[in-house]
Amino acid sequence: PLRRIVAAAAVALVAGTPLAWAGWIHLSKVHARQSEMFCVQGYKLLQAGSLESAGSLFRRSIARKPSFASAHAGMGHVLLQAGNAAAAVREFAEALRDDDSEMSWHQALANALDIAGRPGEAEQVLVRSIGRWPDEPSLRLDLSKVLITQGRLCDALPHLQAFERLAPQAPEISLVRQSLEAAGSQCVSGAAEPDGS
Repeated sequence: PLRRIVAAAAVALVAGTPLAWAGWIHLSKVHARQSEMFCVQGYKLLQAGSLESAGSLFRRSIARKPSFASAHAGMGHVLLQAGNAAAAVREFAEALRDDDSEMSWHQALANALDIAGRPGEAEQVLVRSIGRWPDEPSLRLDLSKVLITQGRLCDALPHLQAFERLAPQAPEISLVRQSLEAAGSQCVSGAAEPDGS
């Protein structure tokens, strides 16, 4: 039925009737609401651990609204949890092309890049993100993890220090302090805290 309505609206649009334009606008709004509904349901299923069903809903949402950033990000989370980091990178990048204001999507992209074996690109994403959100401790912690897994403990030291300063009560703080102690014995103490660049 929807295809018939869309086809009829398209014919009427070609004819140029004002009623057709109103109908077309209404249909596009309905289509957008359906896309949002599929996306919301997809996130609920993702939280419940139903990756296949969530992925199906995110795909339906994207099919209705290709530039829907939240649906691309949701699909990225599905793919990442399913072990397909390379495809997740593409989805998170698409989400950020459509809307780069969501910090967690930058973090998710960096995480996917790191898992996909592209730690240098993950580092770049996180450094840019720290430039935008300098007081966000989770960005500092994520960048520290990327650097440490590359064997760059001394480069991670100022970010660990920033995390400790920004989130002294965080659950991860004991691990961070252990890393700081290990780094202190290997690195020159008193390193200046990075500004994100």
